[in-house]
Order: sequence, then structure tokens, then C-alpha cells
Amino acid sequence: MNVVTGQFGPSPYRSLAELHEAMRGLISEWNGRVSLAEVIGLLRMVEHELIEEMKG
Repeated sequence: MNVVTGQFGPSPYRSLAELHEAMRGLISEWNGRVSLAEVIGLLRMVEHELIEEMKG
């Protein structure tokens, strides 16, 4: 799976950079077991769940 990395600068983006790195690492661990399309679909499901939770 070839995923391009994001470019994050110094603080206040340091936390985002850490989250980005952690997510890429997790996705890389699943490389070969799930397709990129499945990963993106799952991310969209998580996005939907988070938005619904914020709505209350």
C-alpha cells in the first residue's frame, strides 16, 4: 500500500503529527490483510460515528 505522508509543522500541530504517525502505523500493520478501499471505508464509518456522537 503506497500512502503519501502529510507534512505537519511544529506546535500546535505536533499532536496531529503524532496522531497521523500512529494511524499510519496501524494501517501499515494491516497491509496485505485488507485493501486500501476497505481502510478508507472503515475510516468513513469512524468519521460518521464520531459526528453522530458529537450531535448527541
